Amino acid sequence: MANEDEKMRDDQIKRLALSGVLAAAIILLTALVSIPLPGGHGYINLGDAGVLTAAFILGGPWGALCGGLASAAADLLLGWGIYAPATLVIKAAMALAAAGIMARRRGRGISWSWGVYPGALLVPCGYFLFETALYGLAAALPNLPLNLVQCLVGAALAHGAITVLSKKNMGVSNLGNQTEKRCNRPGSDQGDAAPVEGEHAASSTVKEETDQEAVIVREPKGGPDLVFLGCEADIPALLKAGDYLSVRGYTARIVKLPAGRTLDAYPPEERRRFAPEGIPYIYSSQCGSLSDASPKELANAALEALNP
Repeated sequence: MANEDEKMRDDQIKRLALSGVLAAAIILLTALVSIPLPGGHGYINLGDAGVLTAAFILGGPWGALCGGLASAAADLLLGWGIYAPATLVIKAAMALAAAGIMARRRGRGISWSWGVYPGALLVPCGYFLFETALYGLAAALPNLPLNLVQCLVGAALAHGAITVLSKKNMGVSNLGNQTEKRCNRPGSDQGDAAPVEGEHAASSTVKEETDQEAVIVREPKGGPDLVFLGCEADIPALLKAGDYLSVRGYTARIVKLPAGRTLDAYPPEERRRFAPEGIPYIYSSQCGSLSDASPKELANAALEALNP
């Protein structure tokens, strides 16, 4: 438990440091291209590209916090303090929405980076409502198409950045609560996935009762994005591979199988308990095709499975 707590603290520190870097990038993008709108009500900028990219890298909640605070700080620095509260809410909502949409699209044969576009549409809508309340409809209407152009340009830049990052497996996040994956990996059974019984903790260990039982060695608090399966000798490497994935924003369930057994040896309901339908799983060492794979090789194989 001490090692798990230390790992979680390290992950939080890394994500916090990355959030600071991305926040600085968002402020810089906002300040470098800052064009006042007609009538002196607001300005357009490229900050949306940074906010959407942060949502991809950090995930929905962290991306929303980073994007909202950084964008509001840019308003204050550029002398548009009256917009800062609205910006905080609008940009945070955009990051949450884009991250959620991208997560739902992933694995369905659609390029999930396109999810930035519907998320970005919250910007012109949000500012239109805010400016209507602040200045009136007549003053808000001329800004609507310009804010629309801003959000679409920002989304296009973010789309390009996310496409590059995902291909290089750099900074890939879990994109919020990924509850609907349909990867359809070979060996998965049809039907509803049975959840692991009991309350989820940050990491839970199930004690083995007989030599023929599979054991969940690590269970992420929010549920897994992927399942690693291996024999007892493989568990240290799988745990390290799971740590590599957590830095990228993914979570992995670690399952220990008896020597010489695979999931096919278990009844369908047991298979679904350890590797739910729709969630990819990877064998390691003696239990699968990735014989003697290193933790980084296992993590890279997992990233390929998560981003087909």
